[in-house]
Amino acid sequence: MGVNPVYTNYSTTPLIIHHKIPVLNITEIGFNPSSPNDGEAFEIRTTILNSGDVLARNIIVRILIDDMEIDETIVEKILPNNNTFEVIFDPIVLEQDSYTITVKVIYDDNQTTKEEILKVKEKPADIFDIFLIIFIVLIIIIIIILFIMLKHKNRKEPSHIGKEPISSSMEQISCPQCNNIFYIPLEPGPLQVQCPSCGAKGITK
Repeated sequence: MGVNPVYTNYSTTPLIIHHKIPVLNITEIGFNPSSPNDGEAFEIRTTILNSGDVLARNIIVRILIDDMEIDETIVEKILPNNNTFEVIFDPIVLEQDSYTITVKVIYDDNQTTKEEILKVKEKPADIFDIFLIIFIVLIIIIIIILFIMLKHKNRKEPSHIGKEPISSSMEQISCPQCNNIFYIPLEPGPLQVQCPSCGAKGITK
C-alpha cells in the first residue's frame, strides 16, 4: 500500500522582532535672560523631544560648562510620539567671558548631547555710578576753574598806584619788579625812588 508524501511550506524569511524604545533628542538650549551680564544670575533651559513610540523613564539630564559638570537632574518620564519636556536648572552666575554650554541626556544606556555658546557681557554702569562719575567730573572742573581764577588774581598786573596827573614836572616810570607804572618828579641827576606797589627801591639814571 503506497503512502502519499505530505509537503509543508517553510518560510526562509528571518523573523525580526522590533523592540520599541524611546528616541530622545535635545531640540533647544536657552538662557534667561538670553544675554546675561557679568555677575547677573541666569537660568539654563533645555527642551527634550521623545520621537519614539514608547514612554521614556528616569532620564538623566546634565549641564556642563566648558566640559565641567555643574548640575544634574532626573526627569521621571517623557511621553512618546513627539512629546517634549522642558528642564529648567537653578540660576547660576558667571563672569564676563564666552562659554560652551553642553546638555547631556542619558537614558537606557544611550545618550545624546547638544552644545550652545553663551557670551556673558560686561556689566553696564548703573544710574548711581553714572551720577557719581558726573559729580566727580563737575567737582574737578570747578576746582580747575577756581585754580585758574586764583592764579589770575594773584598775577601782578601793572597798576597806577601813585599815579599823579601828567604835568611837565612829572616823569612816568615802570617798576622792573612788578611792572607797576607810577610818576616821579622830573629832576636833574640821579634820584632814589621806591615803587608804591611792591616796595622795590632804585635810582634813576
